[in-house]
Amino acid sequence: MKNNLLSKLLKKLAAAAGILLAFVLLLSLAGSYGRYQDQKNTKELVLDHLDFLNDSIESEDYERILELEGVQELRYWKNDGESLIIEYFCKGAGIAPGGRYAGFYYTSEDQPVGYEGTASNFTKEKNGWSWEEKNGDNYEYTERIAAHWYYYEAGF
Repeated sequence: MKNNLLSKLLKKLAAAAGILLAFVLLLSLAGSYGRYQDQKNTKELVLDHLDFLNDSIESEDYERILELEGVQELRYWKNDGESLIIEYFCKGAGIAPGGRYAGFYYTSEDQPVGYEGTASNFTKEKNGWSWEEKNGDNYEYTERIAAHWYYYEAGF
């Protein structure tokens, strides 16, 4: 009787562990899908409004871009005198050390730059450039969308 009861209990525990594992895997896949959707949506936003974005840059009316749905904040820098970088924040979540920020930026030099206009020691990837902190969890990823326009994602 005890062996039969123990056998049933072990089967129930194994089933529960299987369900928990499946749930964890689904959450992991959902997180990856969400990242892809953020990147895809941001790239589509830029491409769908490219003329508007370029006109806003040419007229130096950078804040006008905040009118686009999903664009929440802007920051800009002039590096090396004439080099202009304008970063548009679209989505973020969490606080350090689990924060993640994503959006797009314009750079007059048409070269990838790090988060908040900083220089980064990027490594070329298939579709873009990335940087990861050694012995830490900070990272950056950037990808060219169109001439002078780039997607960015940073985590701290």
